[in-house]
Amino acid sequence: MAYKAKFEQWIPIPLERAFRFFGNPANLARIMPPWMAVRVEDVWLVPPPDQAHNEQFAGEGSVLRISFRAIPLLPLRIRSVAHIARFALDQSFEDAHSDRLFKIWHHRHEFASEKRRGTFGYCGPRRYFL
Repeated sequence: MAYKAKFEQWIPIPLERAFRFFGNPANLARIMPPWMAVRVEDVWLVPPPDQAHNEQFAGEGSVLRISFRAIPLLPLRIRSVAHIARFALDQSFEDAHSDRLFKIWHHRHEFASEKRRGTFGYCGPRRYFL
């Protein structure tokens, strides 16, 4: 059975700054809820062709091995491998996971400048196959 979800958020910072934060895998633990205790266990970065200023973006072909708690306060951790399927600097990136929790988990993060001097972020559709 497939499920889809869509999330949107406006952030009062410029597009470039927002993308540089969300596009850097070192910030993954800061993006996720603290109770999940996300850890990036291993990263194999493929720099995008348009990478600027030696920033640490996970371009297309990058692989991240992560672990996290699925249930608060329980010490059990879920391990997952994220494959970056697409990357467009200051626009979007897509990652796909396959693990024991989900047969397929694929989602896209999109970023766009907003008239109120900020950044509009969109994440979805997520497809969860249980």
